[in-house]
Amino acid sequence: MIQRVQSIFLFLSTGALGSVFVFPFASSPDKTQEYFSDGIFNVHDDVILLGLIVTTVIACFVTIFLYSNRKLQLNLCLLSLFLIGGVFGMLIYSFSQLKDFTFDLGIASPILGFVMTILAYIFIKKDDKLVKSMDRLR
Repeated sequence: MIQRVQSIFLFLSTGALGSVFVFPFASSPDKTQEYFSDGIFNVHDDVILLGLIVTTVIACFVTIFLYSNRKLQLNLCLLSLFLIGGVFGMLIYSFSQLKDFTFDLGIASPILGFVMTILAYIFIKKDDKLVKSMDRLR
């Protein structure tokens, strides 16, 4: 059923990850650095990061509607978690090359998306366990 708790967590994860298109990751007064040509570092400054975010948002959104196939839903949640891990890796790599910057609100979006996806995974697993226990009683 689409009203399950995991669907809400996946929707919140999709929203959190989608918010990186609105909020920048960091800002800097030094506009000579690679990512700060406009003064802010956002998702549009790195093509690989953009691709990872778009793929993750699509995977989380599609996972919402796979409530009838819990095994596939679990696998797509794991895929989303690995993709968010890739986003973290890209951000760490990008920030290691930068100097003189301050973090902005966008840096919290992947963290929130990661936490919401983990919660969705836990509740999908819990739901699957409940269904399997009911099958044993028949």
